[in-house]
Amino acid sequence: MHPVLLAGEDIATERPGTWQGALLAALLATACLGLAGLVAHRVAEWPISWPRFVGYLSAGLLVALGLCFAYWAYACRTMRYVLGRDHLAIRFGLVWHLVPWSAVEDVSMAKDKPRVSGLAWWGLRAGRGRERDGTPVLAFATRWRADSLVRVRAVNAAYVLSPADPAHFVAQARRLARASRGAGAQLERTERVGLAALPLFGDRTVAVLLALGLALGLGLLAYTCAIYPGLSEQVNYVLPPLGQGQEMVPKKELFKLPATALALLGANVLAGLALHLKERPAAHLLLSGGVLMQVLFWAATLAVVSHL
Repeated sequence: MHPVLLAGEDIATERPGTWQGALLAALLATACLGLAGLVAHRVAEWPISWPRFVGYLSAGLLVALGLCFAYWAYACRTMRYVLGRDHLAIRFGLVWHLVPWSAVEDVSMAKDKPRVSGLAWWGLRAGRGRERDGTPVLAFATRWRADSLVRVRAVNAAYVLSPADPAHFVAQARRLARASRGAGAQLERTERVGLAALPLFGDRTVAVLLALGLALGLGLLAYTCAIYPGLSEQVNYVLPPLGQGQEMVPKKELFKLPATALALLGANVLAGLALHLKERPAAHLLLSGGVLMQVLFWAATLAVVSHL
């Protein structure tokens, strides 16, 4: 039983055929992770330089893409439509889309396929779009043929689904929608479960600060890799305000600056995300401090490099 319905509230649960889309997504996830491993193994033998950084960055992006496909495989495999007494619940991944029957205006077989942008491959079509009349569309389907699709039009959007027996699904949904006519009007909503229920996932400020901090940290590492081949084997590693003539050190010591910056960023992010659970403004302030720290490390690195 899922968390959005109490025991006995669900009338029917529809699980569309999901193994094709989940299998393809799982294969793509495996391919991305395997390719990431091959790329990382290959560039490990390269000298420290800009191409080596790009190689590792590519491997990291492939890992991220592989994790995305793994999540989409899970989302596809667990997709379901639950006909409850009060609402239609659509599960996709860690998100439930709840459509109260009192908000449903029409349930019918789809006459055509709407244009939808999002996830589209064999066995899965999930995303957003608009119908010809401008109505927003949310699609959660495993088959994308007009004769397999059901359109549930609510106040705020139309939902395109692909139940195993479209005619039976339409009949049940219409009966439940008619039974709720006259009830107080309610609007559609979403509920997140698991990790997705953490408030940080809906906080755009956190997303911007995390992206900015990571971009600055990785940018500093990229800059160090780019200038590394042109440096002498021994460098005078000291900040200009602290004096000159310090002991010469191997040029690899320069990597302490981006490494320390990224380590501090990681600690700052963990602390900020933990604080976000209790005090959102304080978390924003802490994450902003992490971004400022990256700027300071950039300034320190440029000051050191300018005197090499």
